[in-house]
Amino acid sequence: MRKTLAVLLFTVTIVLGGCGTSTSARSSGNSGTGNSGAGNTGAAFSGNSDTCPSNGLTGFGATQKVWNECQGADLRGCSEDSCAGPLTTVGGVEETFIEVEFTGGRVSGYTQTLPGPMDIAQAETAALQLFPSGAHEVARGIAASSDGETCRWVNYQSATIATVGITLKDGDFSLEFAHADNTNGNWTYEPNDINQVLAINIWYIPGNGC
Repeated sequence: MRKTLAVLLFTVTIVLGGCGTSTSARSSGNSGTGNSGAGNTGAAFSGNSDTCPSNGLTGFGATQKVWNECQGADLRGCSEDSCAGPLTTVGGVEETFIEVEFTGGRVSGYTQTLPGPMDIAQAETAALQLFPSGAHEVARGIAASSDGETCRWVNYQSATIATVGITLKDGDFSLEFAHADNTNGNWTYEPNDINQVLAINIWYIPGNGC
């Protein structure tokens, strides 16, 4: 499966029981060129419009209660890391969200399995549906790990996320995109075949691996 989420040194991150196997972060990578592209202007993701708040904090940045109501807590078969969402088999994982982490009682990271292979533009749109509208891109690039894994990383800021205090500053967060092999979980950046996303509450640092 995929990815160990970074833990900020200044805070305690709570990890609840779930599914999946983590791999440690790896060094080395390729830095990308900054790109201040358009932000997320779509509607916030909502699993249950009757109970989900309208401020966009229904996914990343949501309280555990809101996350469970809007994304659907699902601990079927989970044993190590927290997981949620509908079952899927894309990328060799069972739940839509694995390794869900909480900082200060709010969602601060997870690995998301997409409902099917997407090109990078579709994958970015799908991933940003779990963030408040208005999140804007700051920089992007392609990273490579020493073991050959590759991914597309994108750094963002969100004024709404900044208000809940789960990031270092200014609502910084990053997304990493790749195709996860359904037999071993290894990541390869294939721009027309993305099936997994890592969301984390710090910016990606160019030069780090996937």
